[in-house]
Amino acid sequence: MNVNEFHGENSGLWLAEVELQSENESVTLLKWAIQEVTGDEKYYNDFLSKYPFLTWYNE
Repeated sequence: MNVNEFHGENSGLWLAEVELQSENESVTLLKWAIQEVTGDEKYYNDFLSKYPFLTWYNE
């Protein structure tokens, strides 16, 4: 599992990345992992560089 802590305009965003061997493999998530974001493009680095996390709730 890789955990990424973002800084600057993306401060406050933490993403945990888990690579599975198969879709059916079970995972125990960290207690702070509250939302599955796989495939959600707003969490991709390209999107975050254009629309930083700190602006999401000020729109």
